[in-house]
Amino acid sequence: MTTIEMARDRHRNNLAAAISWLRSTMDADALAHADRMARVHNAYVVTAREKPLSDAFDRMIGNVAGLGGSDGVEKAGADKRRAIFVIGESGSGKTTAIQRQLSMRPQFQPRQDEHGRQVFPLVSFDAPKPLTLKLLAKKGLDEAGYPVLGKKQENEMWDLFKEQIKERSILFLHIDEMQHVIKGNNPNEIHDIAAVVKSLLQIKDWPLHAIFAGVPSLAKFLEREKQLRNRCEIVRFEAMTFPSDMKLIQTVLLRIVTVHAELEAASALEDQEFIHRLIHAADGAFGTIIQVIRAAVAGVIYAKGSTVSPADFSTVYKAFTGCTPDQDIFSAPGFLDINPNRALSKLIDDYEREEKAARETGGQR
Repeated sequence: MTTIEMARDRHRNNLAAAISWLRSTMDADALAHADRMARVHNAYVVTAREKPLSDAFDRMIGNVAGLGGSDGVEKAGADKRRAIFVIGESGSGKTTAIQRQLSMRPQFQPRQDEHGRQVFPLVSFDAPKPLTLKLLAKKGLDEAGYPVLGKKQENEMWDLFKEQIKERSILFLHIDEMQHVIKGNNPNEIHDIAAVVKSLLQIKDWPLHAIFAGVPSLAKFLEREKQLRNRCEIVRFEAMTFPSDMKLIQTVLLRIVTVHAELEAASALEDQEFIHRLIHAADGAFGTIIQVIRAAVAGVIYAKGSTVSPADFSTVYKAFTGCTPDQDIFSAPGFLDINPNRALSKLIDDYEREEKAARETGGQR
């Protein structure tokens, strides 16, 4: 076991001990509520919108598996598309959907080889910020369980990472938050990162496949790098819209409330206008919609209630955004005129007015 692996085990044990202590300070009712909400959060919401991602994973796994066919690894052919780019706004549900694919498929789980060594076929991590080639290589090596000791040149680290991928039998790489490649880097740096990514997908005698995820600015990266684009599939997680996705959101809402949380849903939750308010409040982000529903459910459970109503969503929205009552999308008459991303605008405007007044008078706030 490497130093990094021992540290991870120690941190897991520390967390387990800390949570055990925390639970020991809570009464039976509080623990029951916490465990009930944990079950609600752990209940995955399956929808048809994930099928393109699931199909892309099937093709990726099949592309690797085909190399072990009757023709042998050296002669077997494979699709040159070895990467999946998953693109969607923050809160769209892409990260949760990817994590489900990674956790439910046996091809990504640790195994023991014939020597009793534990093998991790998948390395998964968030892209460092700022995203530089050296930091990206170091992060990859760390997550692969190889500690980087001493100073190493950038090219040395990448050569080492590629070698460790083969030494440790890593077949799949997953990097989230890849939009950082665009931020803070000039065109030459972006091109260099693209070249390294492409080189990972072309390791000699090793069929590494990758999943990269990020917000829509990641599309700019692909647009500029045509060679890389020709070696990948793209899966988009689109925003929810009304009325197109009304039935889907109604179904998800009722399932979380009545099945996952085992509560009753007020009839008003099925109204078209309420569904419209919910979609607008989350700015169409599917993952955020689910978070809002679960938070409304939590409020009812902790209050020992039995029915979830629109008022519970109003409470959650005000707590999440810090908005004033007239800016509450769940209760305001002209809710479509309210920008959910500007919920704190009044506080910001007040602050800026105070700052301006202080500057004009030469005083301090």
